[in-house]
Order: sequence, then C-alpha cells, then structure tokens
Amino acid sequence: MLGISIAGIALNGFAVWKLKSGKSMNKQVMTIHLLEDALGWVAVLIASIVLLFVEVPILDPILAIVINLTVLFFVMKKLVKSFKIMMQRVPDNVNLPELRQKILCIDTVKNIKNLNIWSLTEEKLIVDLQVVPNDSLTIDKHEDIRRKVKDILKDLNAEQVTIEIST
Repeated sequence: MLGISIAGIALNGFAVWKLKSGKSMNKQVMTIHLLEDALGWVAVLIASIVLLFVEVPILDPILAIVINLTVLFFVMKKLVKSFKIMMQRVPDNVNLPELRQKILCIDTVKNIKNLNIWSLTEEKLIVDLQVVPNDSLTIDKHEDIRRKVKDILKDLNAEQVTIEIST
C-alpha cells in the first residue's frame, strides 16, 4: 500500500500542479477533483504507516470525513458560481448603474429601455440593450450611437453585444 499511495500522490500531485493555473471553471473543478484524489492517497499513506505500528481501525473513516469536508468547502464555492451563471445573474464585476449612466451621457441618447448583462461562462459576457434616441435620427446617427455604446462597453470584453435603437 505504501508504494501505491506514493505513486498515486505523485501522479495526482503532478496533474494538480499542471491544472492549478487554469482560469476556466472546468479546469478549476477538475483541479479540485484531482486534489481530492491526491488527498485520498495521502490518507492511504498516513493510514498504512500508522497501522504498521498501532491498531487504529477508525483512522480511515476519520481521514475520509476530513478529506470530504475539505473538498465540500471548495466545491460549494464553485457550485454557487455555477448557479449564478445558470440563473443569468449580472456578473459581480459589472456595475450596471454606472454603465447605464455612461450610456445616458451620450448626447443623442434619451433613454435606455433594457440593459441586460449576463455570462455564458465566467469569461464570456453577453450584453443586450435597447437605446431610445433623442429625436428621429438618420441611420448614420444610429450607427454613431451604436459605436459610442460599444466604446463604453469595450472594457467588459463581451462576447456578444446587441444594441437595438428603438423609437
């Protein structure tokens, strides 16, 4: 058991080290999964060493509970993030009132009917808004409004921006 646990720690530890810099939610969750495997092998190593010298049959379940509670702590944070994405919540790093105010500061914009921002993934934002211009404007002015709004939204690095000009 000692040899197998050392090999398991080494292989899973290497995999965790390779994935730990991942930015996507998938890579982060995979890192947690591999970390759980590595911790399981650490528990096997500890239990096998202790059991060589002392008879402690409850040691294995105690280590399993500690590992599972640790993993549960990390998984719950990711679960909350995933839930926010699935519910299409406005990302935490987006200040909707500030964006709305910046868009309303464009001289040809009278109002904003809808401003919706949500994420498909942690990195990919979607923006959808309906802008009401001051007066009846030509199509060139509509394009000018779209360009100015996109300039305001460029810091979001949105994957898709839909700007509807309504009357």
